[in-house]
Amino acid sequence: MRNKERTGRQGGEEKKVCFQCKNCTHSTTAPSVISETTYNQMVKHIPQCQADIQQCNNDGSNNVCDDAENYCNTYEIEPVTATGVNPYDLRIPCGTSNLCYNFTNIDVWLNNATVQKQLGVNVKWNSCNNAPHIALNADWVKEYQQKIPPMLASGIRGLIYAGDQDFICNWLGNKAWTLQMTWDHETDFDNAPDKPWNPDGTERGIIRTAYNFTFLQVFQAGHMVPMDQPVSALDMVKAYLSDTLGY
Repeated sequence: MRNKERTGRQGGEEKKVCFQCKNCTHSTTAPSVISETTYNQMVKHIPQCQADIQQCNNDGSNNVCDDAENYCNTYEIEPVTATGVNPYDLRIPCGTSNLCYNFTNIDVWLNNATVQKQLGVNVKWNSCNNAPHIALNADWVKEYQQKIPPMLASGIRGLIYAGDQDFICNWLGNKAWTLQMTWDHETDFDNAPDKPWNPDGTERGIIRTAYNFTFLQVFQAGHMVPMDQPVSALDMVKAYLSDTLGY
């Protein structure tokens, strides 16, 4: 039985790291990309990674959080990226780009004068700006799931979705923390069934809903769900906006 108390209970980041290594070798959806030996080494370092994450969230200082991020990245992320696989989609190689994707078409489109005029902006678009990324590095291992229950209690609808080929934000870990989140209807959510999600008659994922909170596992999608499964992504957004997702 899960312990619902905060003491001894893993938060979002702690819970997620438990499943990252599992998703890259013992997943039921994504291909195995590391050896059993590497997997065991990753598992070996999970307790220290979790302890560092907890210390970060107890202390809150950037130095402590940076240390936690560095440790967890070294032992729980780098063994996978060292294989050359795309950590955002375990089915494909990363290639030569730092982001593992070629975003040239997006960059050209978002820097088009007509597009920027329609958007009401006049700035150069970059796919990823490294300066703020580095400045916010300590935030990687801070807990934020505790901000969700008050929003749900106020009536705001919540949706957590993940592609089942993603390693970085893997569906196993994301589902696990949603099931451990303390909120008004946590029992209803925990007891809710996982149902096939087939918005157009084709099974495109697995969905669980209780009251105003939904978790959706999107089939055959990596981190970039709209890129990998545009039909699924559009159906998801349309259903969410019309409040028909999960019904």
